[in-house]
Amino acid sequence: MSLKYYLPCKCGERLIVEPRQAGEIVVCRCGQSLEVPTLRQLRNLDPLIEEVAATPSTWGLGQSLILLGVVILLGGVGLAYLFVREPPQNPFGGKSPEVIHEIAQNLPPAESWRMWILLRKMGPNPQKQWAERHYLEKLAEYRALWVLLIPVFIAGAAFIVAGIVTARQRRKRRAVAARAPT
Repeated sequence: MSLKYYLPCKCGERLIVEPRQAGEIVVCRCGQSLEVPTLRQLRNLDPLIEEVAATPSTWGLGQSLILLGVVILLGGVGLAYLFVREPPQNPFGGKSPEVIHEIAQNLPPAESWRMWILLRKMGPNPQKQWAERHYLEKLAEYRALWVLLIPVFIAGAAFIVAGIVTARQRRKRRAVAARAPT
């Protein structure tokens, strides 16, 4: 939006001119020809102040709730993808003692420590028992994480539904206000 100015005429009329018209000749309704001043002289004229009608915001609480619900659902989908991609597996299931020994040698420190504690509790040669127990613990954790994802999906869906309901109510209120006599 460019600045506009009032150019006064001798008849009392005020013509609206823009800076791009500087130096041009304009004609008033009364027939008088007026020269638009230079850019420097235009600043001395009264500026036209246009009131911009306030447009109501199209982003409200409903849209915010929908966005929050979508973010929660996408987070849940991302976590679900990670769980599906790497389900727990029995590391020693059906493997020879040599392979089991190799796997035990390459365990991360935390897993080695866990294995050492189990060895102290269960005695020597507990690899098969430890593997099954470890697998069952990991499987229980895996299932528990899936159970925790269910409320995440429900919360995401609830936020989306609440956002849709809120947005519809807002639209109805606007429609009623627009139809109301002023």
